[in-house]
Amino acid sequence: MANSASYVFIGDKECRKNPIYRDIRTALDLNSEFNEIISSGPKDAFVDRRVLVESTQIAQEHPFCRIDLVKGLDGKFWVAEIEVDKIHGFGYATLCRELSKHPIGVGLINRLVEISQSNVTGIVLFDHERFYIPELNFFVDRVNRAGGHLVSLNYDDFEISTEGLFKLNLLGLRLVALEQLVSIPMFKSKDLDKVREKRILEQHTLGNVRVLSMPFRALGEKTTLAMLHNISGNLGLEALLDTCFGNEAKEVLRSFIPQTEFLGIANRDRKLQVAELIRSNPFAFFVKVKDESGARGIAEPGNLKRQLELVLGQDSKRVIVQRAIQPEIIKLAFCDLLSGEIGEGEFTVRYSLFVSGNGEILDMSLTASPGIVAHGGTESIQLGTKLEL
Repeated sequence: MANSASYVFIGDKECRKNPIYRDIRTALDLNSEFNEIISSGPKDAFVDRRVLVESTQIAQEHPFCRIDLVKGLDGKFWVAEIEVDKIHGFGYATLCRELSKHPIGVGLINRLVEISQSNVTGIVLFDHERFYIPELNFFVDRVNRAGGHLVSLNYDDFEISTEGLFKLNLLGLRLVALEQLVSIPMFKSKDLDKVREKRILEQHTLGNVRVLSMPFRALGEKTTLAMLHNISGNLGLEALLDTCFGNEAKEVLRSFIPQTEFLGIANRDRKLQVAELIRSNPFAFFVKVKDESGARGIAEPGNLKRQLELVLGQDSKRVIVQRAIQPEIIKLAFCDLLSGEIGEGEFTVRYSLFVSGNGEILDMSLTASPGIVAHGGTESIQLGTKLEL
């Protein structure tokens, strides 16, 4: 797919003033970057950017993509979320693969071995992502046992210099030079973080380190799904979607993605209408804060009080409303690892499908959780997959 989403950065008058492009920038959190580009140079420079944008292929910049799927009561799979530049879940997918007799895809381990066997490759986590460290270390160990050269490090464990990127030891001395990064970690809004991201990208440009997944956060925003559905029926946006995807592909995507609306571009009257729709059937909707991960920031179906707080509250500009898919419920045996209790319960399943930038299936992991929010938690079960031949 051509990088048409970046078209909203082009600085001609049409793209600056057109409310459609303004809404897209708002939905995808691109306004600050757009304003920085606008103020950084002459407007004529955007002519060159238009050529660059229209010739760019997003798939080339993102070798991994995770698509979270939910299975409905009718057996149909629905896309719940798309993650483009996060590496969370690689270890869980690998564990699930080891539990599978007939695993799906070529395997994330095999792909990372291909990528890292001739180049020292780093995977970086922030300090606030400590929860994922054991999972990541497990994955790194498996890759290196299979012949790769993968290095895990915390965000403060490496140095960015004019010579490149280096993993440091406990004494702050250079331990190994990093030739590649799987991705740049999810930066917060701190000025220091933005400076460090810029310095990493400078090293990428200089050829000192290769970033495999270039940062373009908008691709993973929940609001991307809302833009695709265009519930308001905006004719200009519909024409732009046809330009990006083509009518046939657009309708196929809509048939697998639950209807989603972003309230950040809705006026007060529309928010009141949405609130009434939820009051009439609170079990029919998920209400989510768009830039939260995991199960945080979610008002699940039936939680009317929390749903209305999000829709009508001060944070409504960061909220999406998504039609709830009634999930398939399955009975599974479980063992509580802390107490040793053995039992059976009802679970919903989140299917995490990992694909390459060109759509090749790499791996799949299954997470079964009690309740209708099938994210991982202390009561979740990791399951292996089986490919039906």
